Amino acid sequence: MSTSEIPAVGLREPCPCGSGKRYKNCHARDRDKEANALVVRPFEGLACEAQLVMMTEFLSSATAVLPLVSKQAVVPKGVTVTIGTLLPNAYRGVRTAKNSIVLGMQNTFNSNDRSRDVADAIEILVDANPQEYADCQTSLDPGLRLQDFIDPTALLEVQSLDDFSWWLETNVVEGFEVTDLDELNSSVITADPIDGVPAAYLVHLADRPQVRMSLPYAEDAATDAWARLAATHQESLGEGTKLLGNFRVHGILTPVWDIATENVADIAEEVRAFAQRFAAAVADISELTTDQRRSRAAVVGKHVTIRK
Repeated sequence: MSTSEIPAVGLREPCPCGSGKRYKNCHARDRDKEANALVVRPFEGLACEAQLVMMTEFLSSATAVLPLVSKQAVVPKGVTVTIGTLLPNAYRGVRTAKNSIVLGMQNTFNSNDRSRDVADAIEILVDANPQEYADCQTSLDPGLRLQDFIDPTALLEVQSLDDFSWWLETNVVEGFEVTDLDELNSSVITADPIDGVPAAYLVHLADRPQVRMSLPYAEDAATDAWARLAATHQESLGEGTKLLGNFRVHGILTPVWDIATENVADIAEEVRAFAQRFAAAVADISELTTDQRRSRAAVVGKHVTIRK
């Protein structure tokens, strides 16, 4: 008997499967496991998947308007939904005006499905009054996900910003006391987008600039592609750059290179060329050679997992 077939029953009652055990000690456990299972790749199926990962984990201050589809019936026509990296007090979202909702991607999530979390915040704020907010939730029932709201083929027009002045421009702080805005502004690590690669940025760290690029491919396929490139030394961005490794987060990889320039124009062509090489390597589904398998082991050794 699958958990989807089990009727409603009290935890202390006999389990309907006929095992003779109480429900709480039998199929209730399976149902709890299903409800709490981590969705490893929450934004899968969206063309903007890698951009969402960048905004959730790697950009300090950025915004983007979500490309809502007309067939969704939750957000009224004329209401704009904007996502940002971080909101005051790490709120999940704020109804900033009658026709505007702003969501924060960097906060405490508890449902084990980032896509469901975002959709839940949208559902809450659609019924909210201006300047009401969605705080962190403790649990979520199954329901709509971000994939139910936005065009799966659309990329985001991400605005990478130097500070949090957009809090003022979008009215997310209207009615809220924000005492640490100057301190937050000083903590922003600026990042320049690299044209032609939707989720690649030159990040201006204090000690040395880096290129960070979230890759819109399943983790296993991306790791095989790395192995193919590494076996022939094609994973570099050119002279003066050094691959540090890959972050593993939300089911995809985000490689990081140390580079020697603060000028995005100096590295953009190399990044675009790498993106093309990588796409070709992902498309190659032939069995890995012995050298490529050795390279794969070394590549995996440089993965850093961000657990959520």
